[in-house]
Order: sequence, then structure tokens, then C-alpha cells
Amino acid sequence: MNLKCHKGIRENFFLIYYIQRLFSPFFIVFQFIPEGIRNMVETCLQIAIGMIIIFILYWVCMEIADIISKDTRDWVKRYLQIAMGMISPFVLQILYWLYMKFLPEGIRNRVETYLPIAMGIIITCITLYWLCIKIGQFIPEGIRNRVKKYLQTGSEVDGQLQSHTAGGHSVAHRDKHKRTPVIGIFSRKSKESYSWLTDHLTWEFDTKTFHLSNRGEWKQTEDFYECTHAILYQNSWWLTISYALDSLYDEDLQFLSTMLGKKNVIVVQDDLMDAGPEAKSIRLRNQPSIENLAAELFLFSVEEKQSLLNDGPITKKLAAMKLIFYGKFS
Repeated sequence: MNLKCHKGIRENFFLIYYIQRLFSPFFIVFQFIPEGIRNMVETCLQIAIGMIIIFILYWVCMEIADIISKDTRDWVKRYLQIAMGMISPFVLQILYWLYMKFLPEGIRNRVETYLPIAMGIIITCITLYWLCIKIGQFIPEGIRNRVKKYLQTGSEVDGQLQSHTAGGHSVAHRDKHKRTPVIGIFSRKSKESYSWLTDHLTWEFDTKTFHLSNRGEWKQTEDFYECTHAILYQNSWWLTISYALDSLYDEDLQFLSTMLGKKNVIVVQDDLMDAGPEAKSIRLRNQPSIENLAAELFLFSVEEKQSLLNDGPITKKLAAMKLIFYGKFS
């Protein structure tokens, strides 16, 4: 392999030597050619010779690459692409300087004005792109997917308006350029337990359901990182949601609040005998972590849930819940 490589390099250098000997008579004739044409031909020859040298160096590198390990080749290839991207603007500028003397003065002055600005923008964009690639390697895949999805779909919802018809049903007036909130419903119960909630939210928002488990595999799914808001749901009146030694939801509530922000997380509990303001105050007093980690606690009695299951008019609680998703609840 080494003998083959040395032989190929020797043959290419001999080729350059013979080309130089072949064109040597033309250099003698050049002195009788007008200066303007001679300068242009010299410039073209310099570029041609430079390109030949580049191709020869490329060929040498390809020959050497055969004896280099694959990992090293991949590493060199990756950084060579970045280097070529950063060098290419300078190559274009060098070519411009070579041909600049042949341009009319008016065009030359205009190009000289805008070329540094364009070069600065190109170099800045390439540098920022490279930095994003390097920093992205240290960010968890789930967060990367969420950022990617956010950039593709636009900024979060803002300014969406909600009104109520005479029958009590809500009507959302949306800006088609705004992103629709994606509501994640998290529970250890079956989907049938909170079907009344999804039925009233799905027609107005994008909803996703997640079954909580001790293994926490839902935290690694792409669907989770598409959610803009979270509902932590429980329908057993006797089980505290948080701030209890036997609580199943304490870690989940903490995680949702950390990832989505307190203002985007709510807690819902239904099938209660008493869902009034006094019952809510007692629960918040006994379970302070709900108030610390969630925007609001919503309690629904058995009667309220049954009414919603029967497609009854939405309650003030459900209307307030939707305002949170629209960012208009305080």
C-alpha cells in the first residue's frame, strides 16, 4: 500500500513538471501580448494551477485515508466539512480580489462596501451553527426534541380569546398563526376515569394522555416534550395527591412543575362528596406542595362530574381551567 501511494505521488509530480515544460514557450510569447490580456491570462493560469494542486492534495489524502482507522476518518471528515464551510467565504473573497481589477469602478466600489458585511454575516452564522451542534451534544434528547418541535411550530399561544354562548358552551376564537396548547393528562387511573375531561378539552385543545408508573418511562417519550401544559389527575377522594408519605404523585408533580413550569401545571381531583371552597382550602393547607408546584387545584364533586359526562354546560371551574391553558388566568 505504501509503495503504491509513493508511486502515485511521484507520477503526479512528474505530470506537473511536464506540464510546466509544455507551457514554457507560451511564457516567452506572453511578453508580446497586450498587458491587459496578459494579466487576465496570468490570473486564470494561477487559478488553474491552484485547482490542480488542490485536486492532487485531495488525491493524496484519499490514498492516505485507506490506512487510517474508520473512527479517525469520520472525525476528520466531520471537522473538515466545518472547516471547508468556514474557509469558502475567504476563497470567494480571494477570487474577487483577483478579478476586481477587471470590474468597472462603480461596481467595484459597491461590492467593496457590501462584501465585508456579507462576509461577517456568513462567518457569524457558520460559527453559531457550529456552537449549537457542540452544545446540543450535552443536552438530553428529550429536551432537544422539545426545542426542535417548538421552533417548528412557533411560539406558545398568546392572545387567544374565549367567549360563552347563551347555552353555556365555550367558543374559542383563535389566531391561526398561534400555536394550539398541547395538554397532557397524567394519571395512574384508566382513561375512562377522566373521559369527561378529555371530551371537553379535545375539541378545543390538542390532548395527550399518559399512564404514570413507578418506572417513569413516560418521561422519555417524545409526546411528553410536545406538551405545553399538564393536568395531574386523581379520582380517589381518600388518597392525597402530595405531601404524604404514601403519596404516589409527589415525584410526578415535582417533575412536571420543573419541566413545564408551575404556571402550566394544574391538579384535578373528582368524585368528591364535597368540592366546595372550604374543602379546597383544607386540602391546600394539608398539602402545601400542591400550591407550591401547581398553578391551581380543581375539585369536582360527583354531581359536577356526572353533569359533564352527560354533556351538560361547562362549570366555572372548567372555564377557569381553560383560561389557564390560554395564559389568561391569574
